[in-house]
Amino acid sequence: DVCAAKDQAPPGPAQTRLPRGVVPEPPAGAPAAAAPRNLAELLERSTVLVITLAPDGQDLTLGTAFFITPELLLTNRHVVEGSGSKGVLITNRVLGKVRKCEVVTVSRQEARDYAILRLQGPPAARVTPLSFTTGVQKLDQVVAAGYPGLITSDDPKLRALLLEGDPKAVPEMVFSAGEVAVILGRQAPLIVHTAVVSMGNSGGPLVDRCGRVLGINTMIKVDEQSRHQGNYALASDDILSFLAEHSVSVV
Repeated sequence: DVCAAKDQAPPGPAQTRLPRGVVPEPPAGAPAAAAPRNLAELLERSTVLVITLAPDGQDLTLGTAFFITPELLLTNRHVVEGSGSKGVLITNRVLGKVRKCEVVTVSRQEARDYAILRLQGPPAARVTPLSFTTGVQKLDQVVAAGYPGLITSDDPKLRALLLEGDPKAVPEMVFSAGEVAVILGRQAPLIVHTAVVSMGNSGGPLVDRCGRVLGINTMIKVDEQSRHQGNYALASDDILSFLAEHSVSVV
């Protein structure tokens, strides 16, 4: 229930224990921006709103993505399908404005739902790529970050961005905490969890309390009679396999 510094053994009697959700301090001489102060700031610096424009320039789709390297992002395939030559736009508080991405590759298997994006233009100095972890278990605490339409649609900043054309209007990121309910084994394992998500969270990270990616939020299922909702994330084991197949190295 603690976050150990990178490349450090599990805390022992003589080692420092870091509070849950706190990122280790940077090495001496490293810029302050290299170390988010807490889990919320880490996710604010790694996770982005995705706006996919249809070829006709009229219809658009909203989703979420997150940085896996300083220039590459991961999202769901279904978030960026149909983008055509218009490309994909992203924004978050750290970027401070709308930036354009190109779709590098998408998964082809039906059970997988991944797309890799590349940020165009100059690098974004303050973004912080997320690291990954595997071995998720039932009842592990998780956090979902993203831009669920259920909430983001009420954000006046979204209206300013989409309807008034203000490129510096950045909607607020939404966080939701929960627990792992079950892991469903299949070609691409699914994590079913209780962190509340909705349309718009697709492509966003599901992380542990240390900010390490356990999965990518991909779909929801709703029982119309009981109104019970199941929240599904593709597990990091398969994400890492997909990234390795495309020669993407992550932490």
